[in-house]
Amino acid sequence: MSRTSSRALATSVMGLAISACITGTALAGGDHSTYKPGSAGNQTATQDNRTTQDATSTATARQLFPANLGANFSFLSLGSGGDQSNEQSNNNLAFSWAGNYNATQQSAEQHQKVTPPKKHDKKKGDYCKKHDDYGKHHDHYGSQDGGHHGRTSGQQEAEQSNATEQTATSSATANQVAPVNAAANVAILSSGDQSNEQSNNNVAASEASNENETTQTVDQQQAVAGSGGSSSGQQEAEQSNATEQTATSSATANQVAPVNAAANVAILSSGDQSNEQSNNNVAASEASNENGTTQTVDQQQAVAGSGGSSSGEQEAEQSNATEQTATSSATANQVAPVNAAANVAILSSGDQSNKQSNNNVAVSSATNSNSTDQSISQN
Repeated sequence: MSRTSSRALATSVMGLAISACITGTALAGGDHSTYKPGSAGNQTATQDNRTTQDATSTATARQLFPANLGANFSFLSLGSGGDQSNEQSNNNLAFSWAGNYNATQQSAEQHQKVTPPKKHDKKKGDYCKKHDDYGKHHDHYGSQDGGHHGRTSGQQEAEQSNATEQTATSSATANQVAPVNAAANVAILSSGDQSNEQSNNNVAASEASNENETTQTVDQQQAVAGSGGSSSGQQEAEQSNATEQTATSSATANQVAPVNAAANVAILSSGDQSNEQSNNNVAASEASNENGTTQTVDQQQAVAGSGGSSSGEQEAEQSNATEQTATSSATANQVAPVNAAANVAILSSGDQSNKQSNNNVAVSSATNSNSTDQSISQN
């Protein structure tokens, strides 16, 4: 190589060095925390919630041939004329209720403090002027300077997952086909009370209910400090909850041909005559699910190392799975009950009373209740 080429090459190298020193001065004059070769902090929190609720309610009430007949006859009655009363009722009721209730609360709180490496305050210009000091100050790249070089690491991870599926189905059916109420009150030259009270009742009630409440809480606090070596701290918390509830309720009440007939006759008489008749058909069903789950994780960790390697690790995992099924069915059938009453008083004074009742009742209930409490605390 010629002397001219050697000079040109040296000039180029010096120019690149000067340019690097100028650029280095511009870069190194400020905060060097962007290098941070000896510190790392990582926090990750994942929460996942899935809720599916299905509520179906059906109520059917049929009343086909109800008939109410009442007759009051008073002829030359004495006194104020006397009381004659007819009270008749045909009732067909179907009640259905399906309900879902869900409350989910997930909370993750993470506190982390990782001591960063000591910031290098030297100007890059000084470093270029004293390039022979590079080997003494290479802690700027994380391999010397007390404990602020090397690896200082902290990691926290929290994952919470909740899945709730609730299904409530309720059905109530009430059929009343041919209830008939007939009442007759006749008073001739008589003073007194005559009363008829008749009732046909058909009731079907159904209820299916789901209730779920899930609370998951993760609180992690971590402080990692290293001096002269490698310090590491890691905390992991995972909580998972799955609740599946199914409640099915069905109530069926059938009352086909109940008949109420009453007659009160008083001739030249004073007195009370009373008839009370009732046909009742009731079916009630209830299916209910209730779940409460609480999961709590509290982790606190402090990792400190001096001149060597220090490591700390905490892991907490909680999992809860609840499956509840409640099925309730009530069926009441009353086909042909008949109530008939007759009161006749001729030239007589006195009380006559008839009270008749037909009752058909079916009641069913299925209930599930669950409560789960899980707690982990690590220091």
